[in-house]
Amino acid sequence: MSEIDETIERMRRINGVKFVLILNKDGNILENKDDLEIICKKSDKNLNLEEKTRLVKIRELVEKAKIFVRECEPNQITDFIKFNIGEVYDLMICPDKEFTLIVLQELKNETKV
Repeated sequence: MSEIDETIERMRRINGVKFVLILNKDGNILENKDDLEIICKKSDKNLNLEEKTRLVKIRELVEKAKIFVRECEPNQITDFIKFNIGEVYDLMICPDKEFTLIVLQELKNETKV
């Protein structure tokens, strides 16, 4: 098992992680650990229309987030972006020059009254 595979498996064991997705610099899927098929279970070549649409939306979100952070903090390099989706999920995006790591984690709201 490669270091990348070990890292992905370690991340997936974190409580609430629903998927781990790694895209190359062109936005193509390199690794996809998506047991719930939230995004897809295949490579880019075998995606159906709904899966392609989801992946396009994620790619657009990654690019918009990088632009937003650059505009707000022009002297900072974006290394981690976290979106809270309602009170249910956190979407975490780690863009790099060669790869982008995307993780969806379900929040556990233990303080609910």
